[in-house]
Amino acid sequence: MLPADTNAVLSVIHEQGFVALPSNVSDAARTTYYTVDGFGQPILEFSASVSTEWEGMPALTQGRIYGIFLARPAEFEKKFERITRYIRKHWRKNPVPILGGYVGPEAVAWFESGGLLLPMFTPPPSADWLRIMQQQHPQPAPRLEKTTATDPS
Repeated sequence: MLPADTNAVLSVIHEQGFVALPSNVSDAARTTYYTVDGFGQPILEFSASVSTEWEGMPALTQGRIYGIFLARPAEFEKKFERITRYIRKHWRKNPVPILGGYVGPEAVAWFESGGLLLPMFTPPPSADWLRIMQQQHPQPAPRLEKTTATDPS
């Protein structure tokens, strides 16, 4: 089970299953972060999507699952491959091609109802990002009604 604060980055150590790692607080930035020795053991990092807004529109940042395989035991590789096979089979390719990856069923429904999909960060409202966001839900061109000329006399 994930902690209530799913905006955190969690790491999974294969020998112990899903483990919420103890967090450290940086005095300088006052931010919480999680650490693990990626050189000594294989890890799987899960970064959850974050519900946010972009230019006043509901938006969802992209999450990810990332494996570090320096020490690559066969059982860890099998678990990772099982997760990725499940995602590829049950999830949909991201409808925003520039972002890549896969989108879960609930996120797809949310997107189709008008939400914006973002990368792993909230992008600035630059001309390029405005274009990308407008392409997600293009507004249909206004429909012009056919008019007939009438004789005022």
